[in-house]
Amino acid sequence: MAQAVEVSRGTAGHWETGFRTIKVGDLVRLCEALDVSADRLLFGLERWPFDRVDYGAVSGLEKRDLDALQGSLMVVANQLGLDVSKRGGSDKRLAA
Repeated sequence: MAQAVEVSRGTAGHWETGFRTIKVGDLVRLCEALDVSADRLLFGLERWPFDRVDYGAVSGLEKRDLDALQGSLMVVANQLGLDVSKRGGSDKRLAA
């Protein structure tokens, strides 16, 4: 792990024991090396999987098509046993 992040084994050991906190640049390289998000690594949270969706490709869809897309994603998530429903807060849907 230390080699992949380009730090010494001592530095990585200090992170693991809590003796030293990780620097932002090292955190970025660690996330890339492990292929996980910082939220997952730091807090155990899964990243919302749609960060790879091209906004330009869906921003022009009509409201009914956005609703259908959202509904389909919710069905698949439910079939996988995932609860992706919002927990309060504002609705940040794409505007049609």
